Amino acid sequence: MLHLYSKAIIRNILVMAFFFVYFANTTFASDTLRLAYPKDTIDLGTMKQGTIKEYGFTLANHYQEKIKLFQIYPSCGCTITQAYPDSIDANSSIYVSFTFKSEGFEGLVIKNLTILTDKGAALVYYKANVKTRKKRKRNQSNKIR
Repeated sequence: MLHLYSKAIIRNILVMAFFFVYFANTTFASDTLRLAYPKDTIDLGTMKQGTIKEYGFTLANHYQEKIKLFQIYPSCGCTITQAYPDSIDANSSIYVSFTFKSEGFEGLVIKNLTILTDKGAALVYYKANVKTRKKRKRNQSNKIR
C-alpha cells in the first residue's frame, strides 16, 4: 500500500504532466500571462510550529474574455486552497484563499501554489519562518541531594 504522501506526489506529477502536454502550444511564461497575481513571495511571517495561518490574494483577469481556471493547487499537503470558481470573467478578479499548516516544519519554509488556466500557468510563492516549540524543562527542585 502506498503511503499517503506518495499518492499525493504521484497525483501531482500526473496532473502536471497532463497540463504540460495540454499547454504544449500555450505560453507558460508567467510574464506574458495577463493575470494579475502576487509576483513577490508572500510573507506569512513567523509562526510557531504546529500552528495554522490563513492568507489570500486577488487573482485578476486582464484578458478581454473569460478565462477558465482548471486548478489552483499547492506544492505539498501542508497547504489547502479554499473553493474557487471555475472561471474569471473578462477584466474581473477573484479572491484566492489558502491555509498553511506549519506542523513538521522548522526554519524558513518556501512553498508555492500553481494556477492552471486555459491561457497558461503561473506560480505564486509564499514563505513562513517556523519556530519550534520549546520543550518544557522538568522541575529540578525535586532532585535528591
